[in-house]
Amino acid sequence: MLEVTTVSSNRVSDGDVEGYIHKTREAEKVELQNSRGMLESLIRGTHCSLELMQLLKGHMVVGGAQTKGESVKTIKNETIAEDGDM
Repeated sequence: MLEVTTVSSNRVSDGDVEGYIHKTREAEKVELQNSRGMLESLIRGTHCSLELMQLLKGHMVVGGAQTKGESVKTIKNETIAEDGDM
């Protein structure tokens, strides 16, 4: 597993769910206050606003880790379209 150095962090929130996007030299990683609940919310699309989806747009998310350059986000083998549609 790569060890990464945090360059910057951005708070992510849609009012119900919040977390942080940590930008590093090697990759980007999303840390969530309630990791399981947040991932489930993203899969169902029930507690995740379009704004929050846009913040995650362009990243592939697998268990909270993400890599740049993907057009859809994969979360626990589920995909979310780039425009936020389920």
